[in-house]
Parts: sequence; structure tokens; C-alpha cells
Amino acid sequence: MPQIHTIVSLPFEENTYVVWQAGRRDALVIDPGLEPDLILAFLQEEELTPAAILNTHGHADHIGGNAALKHAFPQAPLLIGFNEAPLLTDAHANLSAPFGFPIVSPTADRLVREGDVIEAAGITRRAMSSTWFAARPSWFLAAMCCSAKAWAASISPAATASCSSREFAKSCSRCRRIRWSIPAMDR
Repeated sequence: MPQIHTIVSLPFEENTYVVWQAGRRDALVIDPGLEPDLILAFLQEEELTPAAILNTHGHADHIGGNAALKHAFPQAPLLIGFNEAPLLTDAHANLSAPFGFPIVSPTADRLVREGDVIEAAGITRRAMSSTWFAARPSWFLAAMCCSAKAWAASISPAATASCSSREFAKSCSRCRRIRWSIPAMDR
């Protein structure tokens, strides 16, 4: 059974998700935000080790914790969509420079394209793309961009989630503008 923990990073109230299978000590860290100490404290508290660091896209509030996590867990690969990779190292492109605190990230260990299969922490998902950011293809794993709870639920063989369901769509108005569904298992 998948476990999911949400860590909210200020000042943008960005959600970082830690997802792991019950009984395992490896986890996925999705979109490490601007308060990496909170993420690192949770991982230590739960005795979890990141098997991968996943960025759904390259905006500063979703990549702000990459450096701290890579420093603490250098073996954990950093993944991002190939179209988003330039944002990791360009503070203007990732929108942090205009706020007066330029953020750059380590470069990705793996660039993901639509259809690529990601396997880590006992979880297998296929990358899917979206164009809802800046009219360029972005990526997310089973629509975890703004609703990782829906994605985590999809790991369970009996679960199916859709952004049209109120439970998931209400968490993100952007998700209501894109059509997606999560098959229970898409291996």
C-alpha cells in the first residue's frame, strides 16, 4: 500500500510529496521545495532514503530543494522532463531571479520523455506530458504535477483516479484545465 506525505514549502505554499511503499525504506521525493530542511527532517524521522528525486517541472518553487537533497543523498538520481532541464540552471527561466533570490539546481541525472518508464522505490510509472506551463511540453508521472495523492492512489491495483473527480481536481485549479486520467496500472 503506498504511503504519501505532503510537505508544504513557503512562501509559495508549494507541495513536496514523499511517496513510498509500506514496509520499504526507499522513497520518491517529488518536487522538493524551498524548505529542504523540512524534507530532510521527515526523511530522517521516517528512516527513508530517496531512491529518486523527481521534478514535475522546473519552476523555482519545485526545484529549490534539489541541491540540498542531492548533497544529502548523492546516489538518488534527479529526474526532470527534457524540455524543463534548462530551468534547473537558469534563474531567470525558472522565475526565481525576478523575485530577488536566484535559485539554481544541480543538473538532472536523467531527462525524461513521454512514454519513458520510471522505476524506483518499488513503484513503476510511465511519464506523461502536458503543455499547461508556458505552452511548452512539461512532464509529470501519472499526473502527479499537482495531485500526487491521485498518483499515489493509482499505485494500488484497485484504484483509478481522474482529474474530473472533485477530490483530486479541487486541490489544483490548473488540473481542471487539462484532461487526464490515471489507469490503475499502466505497465
